[in-house]
Amino acid sequence: MRISTTHPHDEASKDLPWLAGTIIDLADRISLAAGCSDETSLDPRRQEEMEMSRFLEYFPYGRDFGPVSISAVMRFSEALTARLRSREDKLLEQTVVLTCPHEAEACANAVMLVGAHLILEGRCQDAMPDMSAEARRALRSLPPYRDIAAGSSRFELLIEDVWAGLWRAKELGWISSWDRRGGCELDLEEYEHYDNPYNGGLHQVVPGKLVALKVPWACSSSAGPDTPLSRPHAQAPSDSMGERDWWDEGFVRVVGGRKRERGAGAGDEAQFHPRYVGELLGDMRVRRIIRLSKEPAYRKEALEACGIEVLDLADEDWEAPSPVAVRRLAEAVDGTDGAGAVHCEHGLGKTGTAAAAYMMRTYGMRAREAIGWMRLIRPGSVIGRQQEGLEELEAALRAQTESWEGRGG
Repeated sequence: MRISTTHPHDEASKDLPWLAGTIIDLADRISLAAGCSDETSLDPRRQEEMEMSRFLEYFPYGRDFGPVSISAVMRFSEALTARLRSREDKLLEQTVVLTCPHEAEACANAVMLVGAHLILEGRCQDAMPDMSAEARRALRSLPPYRDIAAGSSRFELLIEDVWAGLWRAKELGWISSWDRRGGCELDLEEYEHYDNPYNGGLHQVVPGKLVALKVPWACSSSAGPDTPLSRPHAQAPSDSMGERDWWDEGFVRVVGGRKRERGAGAGDEAQFHPRYVGELLGDMRVRRIIRLSKEPAYRKEALEACGIEVLDLADEDWEAPSPVAVRRLAEAVDGTDGAGAVHCEHGLGKTGTAAAAYMMRTYGMRAREAIGWMRLIRPGSVIGRQQEGLEELEAALRAQTESWEGRGG
């Protein structure tokens, strides 16, 4: 493998050391090189290449580019740990040189992954991974993450915010290093299965306690508890095979029910019947689901038949949630003998905001920590004004706590 020393067509590389083709030491025995050519080679006695592209895969909704999911974090940490340990018994320990594309966005995700690995391995000071001074200086040149909304973004989520969210999740026991996964609550194989949009597209954002998903879609052509309400896109397809999309037997799962309106991933979207969703949630011990949509696309009876209570909190403002709204949500989630679930329509905006707000109230997470964790565990979560709304909620919750403590509570 050869490392490029320059990128003549990329003027930004003059100011961004990650793009300059040099090898930058990130941490002990871990370096990063962006871009490859035939100009400069590695020293095979001291350096070994590890290509990162398979861990950098991200499916954007628009102009967002990450962070990559918690699955990528765990799989990368597993692969890097194995590579480092395989060289420990040699007389001369080799440095693993991670290689990635030279684009700034790819570099940002690569650095995020390395820092996340260090946090999972306990090589950190609180939420800051033990990285070299050179890496810390260069970190400031990397682009911040943005939300999935169209247009310009006013809210910058830093790589450090994502690390802070991961660190808090680790402290809470939700996640751990790859070889100690039995001691944490996240089931990675289950996560990866249901992360697939054709298997449900749902996530345990607080393992064992809170599930985030999009709205179930009732598509039965017969009247009754499964009949869709007023949504035009939720009308039942024809029973003629020539005029309908494919679905599982019993109207359980529909593929191609409607089109996704998103950037690079535009296309057919899987929709799931309440009975199908109810079975999945039942396996996760969900006892109550909270709906944030003002026009629900299914009747409560469809999920109640699966033993799941349905509660509506659509009257609350989930763009900038108030402490009262979050208290109602927390009481709904915690007031069962199992787990809770929450959804809006697409399961990212209001759903992600409500889930982050629950974490802030229940576990004391800061707004940026909660957003950082949500972007890892359910990519695309928390959109537009909701980001600032969570920061306002953080200030309001802090003021409440200080007022209570001032009264001797």
